[in-house]
Amino acid sequence: MNISAIVQLSKGNMTTRQVKDALFTLLHHSFLSYTEKSSGLVEYRLDVKRVLVVIGGFGWTCNFLKSLDPEYPDLFTEVAVMGMVPESSKYDSLSRLGLVERVTSLMVQNQTLDSDEPVAKRHHGDQQVFLRLSLSGIGDFILENAVEEYVRHKVNAHAGKIARMIWKQPVSVQDVSRAFKNSSLPVFTTKGSNSTAPPAFHYLESLFFKFPFVKRQSSLNKDRQTVIVYSFDKLSFKQHFMQQAHIAFVSRLFGLASCRITRYLQTKGPQEDKTIAQDLLMTAKEVREKLYALHSLGLVHIQEIPRTMDHAPSRTIYLWSVRADIVNVSMRERVYGAMLGCDCRGKSECLMLQSLLFCLCY
Repeated sequence: MNISAIVQLSKGNMTTRQVKDALFTLLHHSFLSYTEKSSGLVEYRLDVKRVLVVIGGFGWTCNFLKSLDPEYPDLFTEVAVMGMVPESSKYDSLSRLGLVERVTSLMVQNQTLDSDEPVAKRHHGDQQVFLRLSLSGIGDFILENAVEEYVRHKVNAHAGKIARMIWKQPVSVQDVSRAFKNSSLPVFTTKGSNSTAPPAFHYLESLFFKFPFVKRQSSLNKDRQTVIVYSFDKLSFKQHFMQQAHIAFVSRLFGLASCRITRYLQTKGPQEDKTIAQDLLMTAKEVREKLYALHSLGLVHIQEIPRTMDHAPSRTIYLWSVRADIVNVSMRERVYGAMLGCDCRGKSECLMLQSLLFCLCY
């Protein structure tokens, strides 16, 4: 979309100068990309993924950074607000965490802001090295901390730190033992395990048996010796997290019985309501009521398999299942609706407060 099209879509609310300044700001924050056509027009395209990651993950990143150092959130906020900052040792801590990346950009002269040339051509002067927020770095940082928090909640703090190590790269028992120097890793044994094995072994085995996304396999080290390596299946991890989010979502809306049905369908796949009732020790009527309530919000899917050509209900098999794609859309719509409702309520309360203050003051 070019500048004239954006001005027309604003329906008189923005002038060409205002549009150009806004585009310049978005380009500076790397939220836009542009292409120059043969006709001389410059078209701009919004990088939606970067906008969602940077803005949507801002709060998460600041909260995780605060646990590392109270000064880190301020540095991260400074880079986010400025868009790009000159390279400096001040931001070395963010660089080590992978949250910023180096980019080469042209210095922008102040006098070009009033120029009539396209925004994409306003860059003049010498090239300089700047730092900006790293899209992949923010995503990896949030996931690493989410993994650690999730495992810490399910097992303990040391298991969370080990899970973070596995997320970064595959590790062996020796790698974990060296990282914790054995003395700082408390004894953690499971029923039936070898009590003479090092603590790192018990932690890794516990993670392997407890979480489906932790994998165990044999590998050759530098000395050509066979070692057991533990790694993360990141695709399985994301699927597991989505399933857990789905179950928590259902539990809040419909209660424990519906949560049991949802978890059963996730594990067993498509099933008839009679089979669900038998396995979960529930009445068929109760199961049908819960399933249709879930179906009304798109949280479960029903498939009809007729046994005759007339599609008679009495001679049709109804299979209930959980489809991740449909569930994700339904959950996203509910979350967006709640966010919109909160925003509208907040604006309404602000207007009421302004009216009240006006009456009190005058």
